[in-house]
Amino acid sequence: FTPMVAEAAELADRLPVVWLHMAECTGCSESLLRSDAPTIDSLIFDYISLEYHETLMAAAGWQAEHNLESAIERYKGRYILMVEGGIPSGNSDFYLTVGPHGKTGQAHAQDAAKSAAAIFAIGTCSSFGGVQAAAPNPTNAVPLSKVTNKPVINVPGCPPSEKNIVGTLLHFILYGT
Repeated sequence: FTPMVAEAAELADRLPVVWLHMAECTGCSESLLRSDAPTIDSLIFDYISLEYHETLMAAAGWQAEHNLESAIERYKGRYILMVEGGIPSGNSDFYLTVGPHGKTGQAHAQDAAKSAAAIFAIGTCSSFGGVQAAAPNPTNAVPLSKVTNKPVINVPGCPPSEKNIVGTLLHFILYGT
């Protein structure tokens, strides 16, 4: 990716990224952290503005929720939404609640998807439902594409290669598609 990274560096205006965690093991985030071209620190300081990522951010509680809401509002129509994990849905959506107000993961994903410039399903769980959607599926877990009517770019794998995550992101930075 070296030529692609160099070209993206010239064009990048630190694209805002919102990364949500659903029903998952955080393996996709672990994979992202292993990126070596560019390294994770170069990625988040030179190419993207990682506005929200529960595992990597310093904020917690109400501050974290405020960061998420602010990023969605401030970068409306310009941010990349990256979602890790299957999404409990329907009558079972309560199996995943986030924040002090108990908002469901499904509601978080739907709200964030509404204003995203692009939506990436990171990993097999977010792309296809993963192990969470296996029978008997008591949480009614579904892939991200089932909770939004917007196009979703699948980056499958368990976990996906960091090169696939970063390469897909850099492709969007370079070409806007």
